[in-house]
Amino acid sequence: MLGMWAGLQIENLIVMPASLYADNAPVTGDKIKAAAECWNRVGEASAEFGVRTTGHHEFFCAIRTEEDILRFYEWTDPRYVSFFCDTAQHCIAGVDPVELYLKLHDRVSGFHFKDTREVDTTRAYANRPDAELMAPQTARWFYEMGTEGGLVDFPRLMRALREHAFAGWITVEHDKANIGGDYAESTALSMWYAKHVLAEVYS
Repeated sequence: MLGMWAGLQIENLIVMPASLYADNAPVTGDKIKAAAECWNRVGEASAEFGVRTTGHHEFFCAIRTEEDILRFYEWTDPRYVSFFCDTAQHCIAGVDPVELYLKLHDRVSGFHFKDTREVDTTRAYANRPDAELMAPQTARWFYEMGTEGGLVDFPRLMRALREHAFAGWITVEHDKANIGGDYAESTALSMWYAKHVLAEVYS
């Protein structure tokens, strides 16, 4: 597949490193280690094409808590498996994305920047098939950066990125769970925040 895509100049193969929590519970160290061994092999194969395999952890992923995420990256080879940080997904799972970045900064290949007002308190992560759309506590998980009541401390995160001279991808994401949202408005709000708040912090 990567050979067929060579002309696209892909840098990152972004994967959720385990399937749904609901399909893997209880999550054990042996299961996380098996996943790590799998992605080490995939990462070694993708490296032959100059592509980094990088893990992206949705809040309903089996590997979702800070403890389990850190164990996964302890058991994966940094040459072959990187970490892609999704700010809102980690907050929903009760994980501080800034602290997680500080602990894994040398493994980070990129970010999804979006905000949330909610930490999952109803075990929505255990729902299938789509925990993002099956949540009794909220009709909307994801919001634009800088939203009032947002849980992600983006200025603190940008200071951490500057401290560690991060130079990878930062992607602003508008999620499918923004039911009834307006993509043009979301893009404008995010661009304003990026230019007038985040750029000022990083410069």
